[in-house]
Amino acid sequence: MHWMWALHMLERCRMRFRRSMKRSVRLFVLLTIVALLLLLSIAMFDPTVDEVDADYIDVEDIAHELENPTRPTHHDMAGMQMQIKRGRESMLLHAKDLLSLLQRFSDEITIAATNARPGEVVRPVEKTLTTPESVLSEYYGTELLRLNNLHEKDLDAGYAENVVHSDTYWSPSHVTRRGYGLEGSIFVGVTHSQEASSSSDVETACAATVRSLYEAARWPLAVFTGVVDVTLLTTPTPRDTTASTASSKNTESQSPEETPAWTSTPPPPSVCVPRAYLLPSCAERASFCPTDNIFVRRVRVGPTSAGTVGAAGNARRRRMHPLFSSVAAQRYATLALYRGETYVMFITAGLQLVFKWDVLTRILWLQLPSRHAVLSQPPVPISRQAVRVAWNAVVVKHVEGVIATTKLFSNGTAEQTHRSKLSEEKLGNGVDRWLESIQWALNLEAVQLQLARDEAAGSGGKEHTDTEKDTGMREEDVVSYIFHHDAAVFRHAKEQAPMTGGATPREEGRTPGAASRRDIQLYWLRQFYESLREALMKEVVERNTTSCLSGVQMKGLKSRQYAESLFRLHATRVRRLSHAMQDPRYMRPSPFHACGGKGESACPGPSEAKNMCHSDVMLPYLRQAWVTTDFLFARAETFVNLPREGVDGYGGPTNADTVRLDPYLSFVGADEEAVLLSARLWTHGWDLFSATEPIAFTVAQPRTEAASEADTYTLSPTLQRLREQSVTRLRHILFGKNGAAGTSPNVEAAALRDVEHYGLGERRSKEQLFYFSGLQEATRREGLVESDADAQNAEESNCPVFFCRSQQS
Repeated sequence: MHWMWALHMLERCRMRFRRSMKRSVRLFVLLTIVALLLLLSIAMFDPTVDEVDADYIDVEDIAHELENPTRPTHHDMAGMQMQIKRGRESMLLHAKDLLSLLQRFSDEITIAATNARPGEVVRPVEKTLTTPESVLSEYYGTELLRLNNLHEKDLDAGYAENVVHSDTYWSPSHVTRRGYGLEGSIFVGVTHSQEASSSSDVETACAATVRSLYEAARWPLAVFTGVVDVTLLTTPTPRDTTASTASSKNTESQSPEETPAWTSTPPPPSVCVPRAYLLPSCAERASFCPTDNIFVRRVRVGPTSAGTVGAAGNARRRRMHPLFSSVAAQRYATLALYRGETYVMFITAGLQLVFKWDVLTRILWLQLPSRHAVLSQPPVPISRQAVRVAWNAVVVKHVEGVIATTKLFSNGTAEQTHRSKLSEEKLGNGVDRWLESIQWALNLEAVQLQLARDEAAGSGGKEHTDTEKDTGMREEDVVSYIFHHDAAVFRHAKEQAPMTGGATPREEGRTPGAASRRDIQLYWLRQFYESLREALMKEVVERNTTSCLSGVQMKGLKSRQYAESLFRLHATRVRRLSHAMQDPRYMRPSPFHACGGKGESACPGPSEAKNMCHSDVMLPYLRQAWVTTDFLFARAETFVNLPREGVDGYGGPTNADTVRLDPYLSFVGADEEAVLLSARLWTHGWDLFSATEPIAFTVAQPRTEAASEADTYTLSPTLQRLREQSVTRLRHILFGKNGAAGTSPNVEAAALRDVEHYGLGERRSKEQLFYFSGLQEATRREGLVESDADAQNAEESNCPVFFCRSQQS
């Protein structure tokens, strides 16, 4: 019995010994592998070990010490600790280098993702910079931050030591707010006619233009916008008068100076500020919110000051004339918001801009063959054909796919239907349920746009007439919806829609026959809003034509029909001459702008410029005799009197003079203001150019300058007086005393107020202006100017092939 118990205990001891031996072997092998990996990493990644002549330790010696665990001497233990310390330091250095590399890669990805447009593929910043687009992206993404860092070190000698900043200290938005990195900043004056918002989701034309300024800009932080809103003080209604009687009694004894200037309710936001910029989500951004750069000035005037007559006359006589406005005076007030930006740009509400317009415009301006250039371009329209092509490629094509999917699901077996219902119950959302909810919109014939009457007659297609009850959306309606709605509106509608796949509560339960053509088209437009907008923008950017001003038509000055426009500008389409953002030549220093001073650094004269005409130094350009106020871009010195002598080489006898905007043109047409501004710019020494590729485009119907006879009676007595004064002032500036002949003394005195400060310049003569612009025959017939042989020596374009002329001539 005892011997059996002894055998049992012996067997248990043997098993424990075997298990302990296995653990020891495993531990020994594991420690050996760890030591080998540690030494291998030190040998591979630590160049500092070899530089300090560290003692060589053999791997076999380490293994021998592990097999014979004898206590090492004190000297050996210290050496081992030193070696381990060095190994750790080298491993930390390698880890830091790796983390630095990963951080650089992460920064490049972040910059590219921040600058990418919706739907654009994000790629790391390339090292090979070949085009202006890649060069400027590298500059604004990384190089500008480095330069700002060096600049701050120069400002503060103690900056380099013991300074800790937040992670976003050198972000572009914070850099700009501290006042750095604003070279090339642009002040944009937006002129608009006062309009009210028609609905909660539709933006005004002015707000849509302001949104385009910032969303399409490459460097929106350097874009500053000025807007002037005119608020009419209307006569209170009897109900308002009764309600305010009690409060007015308390203030009757107070003088106007003692009356508080503020009101209990804040003024409404400007109609030019997009709604998305007024949301708390924009104001609470850690980065840039465009409202930081939008300056609004409100002018409160009475009905008489605004040109509207109260009780006198009928409603038709009190209606505002469609061709004339006070935009010229508004432009003067808008420029008062200028705060030292490098460039000044004017744009009319209702226009849109191409992507990266700010960089593109500056590149084109810096390559013009003149140091005193003004860049202006009539906006290019989006054609109806382009809208239909984009609609068919985006909307109709996807609807066809949805209809095909519906047929595929309807042909499924009962078992598949049962399985789909089971999966729908688990997921709470199914494709078949979504298809069922939009059956009312699956009408391919209703989705397609109908042709307009004139285009249908030419193509033989079906036209829609005004007598039809359901004509659907026109091409103009599609464009207006795309560019006068914020993408956030449609995203919000999708998020608020029930889980039926996007159908709104108003649209649920509809039958295919109950929905109108317009409702169906509008539903699909909202689903593919961003893709459709991107397709139309691409059409503008990639078109092979552009526009410029080719001439002007002048009406007879002997007629005193003030309701008719005096001038009418003509725009023409010409072949596109550049793709500046992809052309490396546009990053070279221009011989006309990278110059100044005397000697070799002097700017080329007219004769030297003609020799450069057909060389590679001279890049394509379009010279024109007029500018349009719809889109105008120039240096700030054009309209603001800034000191230039000895600063950038723009001073001297050949320098162009500043053109001060006229605040007394209260009631003129857009083309009349443009012709007068062109004449003043040209005679002050400025050269007028058009862009060689599209920059601005219009999403509304083009403005017409033709006035019918019925419009003659729409002017109230107040507007007739303002109109007569404005025309008299315009004629006097352009044609002298002969132009204002026949005007009553009272009207002439009011019209010529301070006219000597806002007249033509002295760099070029009036006769040269008429010869250069092609108006010499018309002015001679009217007896406004005498023939001048020297006028034929007026400055012509350096390269006549690049002069904007009508295709008919």
